[in-house]
Amino acid sequence: MAATNPDHVLIQAFLEQPGPPRAIDTNPVAAEYGARLLAADREAGTVRLGFELAQRHTQGNDVVQGGILAVLLDFGIAFAVLTRLPPGGNAGTVTLTTQFLRAAGPGPCVVSGRVERLGRTLAFGAAELQTGDGKSVIATATAVMTVQLPR
Repeated sequence: MAATNPDHVLIQAFLEQPGPPRAIDTNPVAAEYGARLLAADREAGTVRLGFELAQRHTQGNDVVQGGILAVLLDFGIAFAVLTRLPPGGNAGTVTLTTQFLRAAGPGPCVVSGRVERLGRTLAFGAAELQTGDGKSVIATATAVMTVQLPR
């Protein structure tokens, strides 16, 4: 039996008592990028996550490395899927397809993730990464995720 996913526990607590943005301190990778849970909606299967990209996340040309942007989009889709799962449920990425639309530098950014379809064993989702001011889309992604429901 898989261990309880602390990210899912955090999301469920936020859904039960929404409030101000909540640090995602349950996951060391999310913490590295200053992740915050800004909004979540169980019925819609959506989340908004805030991130703070630092100078240490850039390549030599002062542009954030594309793999990091893919990680942020993956978080958005995974967290959206977790909003729709019952306590004890879990999800994992099977495929992630990313489209990079413009370069990103250090600073705040926001990922909006959504569930497009949820089945018993697979979920399909999408996400959009925007600049912190919401004026520019940096990248988009779609994903297929495996779904593990509690027994």
